Amino acid sequence: MRHTDLSRKGPPPSSAVEPDPRTRLATGQKAYLSYLRRRIADPSAAEDVLQDFNLKVICATNRTKPIRNTDAWLARILRNSLFDHYRRRDARRRAERAYCDHVLLLSAPVEDAAEAPSASEDFAAVETALESIRPDYAELIRALYLRGVPRDAFALEIGVEVGTLNVRTLRARRALRACLDHQAEASGEYNRALNGTGNAMETVR
Repeated sequence: MRHTDLSRKGPPPSSAVEPDPRTRLATGQKAYLSYLRRRIADPSAAEDVLQDFNLKVICATNRTKPIRNTDAWLARILRNSLFDHYRRRDARRRAERAYCDHVLLLSAPVEDAAEAPSASEDFAAVETALESIRPDYAELIRALYLRGVPRDAFALEIGVEVGTLNVRTLRARRALRACLDHQAEASGEYNRALNGTGNAMETVR
């Protein structure tokens, strides 16, 4: 085709103008939140994901090229924000299970380590127990077993010999184990009291 033929052609037809993503974002907040709430049980978590989505869209529109399909582009970012929420939630749950496993194992007396309790014990109970024992014991357990600080380094940090630290570690583990046992016993007594009250009410009826 000759150059003169190209010059005779008119301008290419203009494509439809896509809506501004930020305008679509503002008008679609209710629909986006409804989408998230159908997939996330916690309403406050759904709100957090919506805010994360809004931020991603605003940041992306400031640095991306013109968008061909605004609605599809927004839907993709919304799905990615939801998947990010699932990944963070699952990672947090795995960390909590590992934390509970580790602390419950180390809290068993050394001579009974083979009979350490299972990770089914409540994570919140472990945190409560750590808050209940002596602060230096709790810090020792968190440093050695949760943060992975080497014993010689931690002994140097608190100004004691490694042998002394080993003795304190044993005492800290036993204190934590005793606190967990006490919590379990107290919980059992509370449940028995509730059951007794229920039985008494049944007798009255």
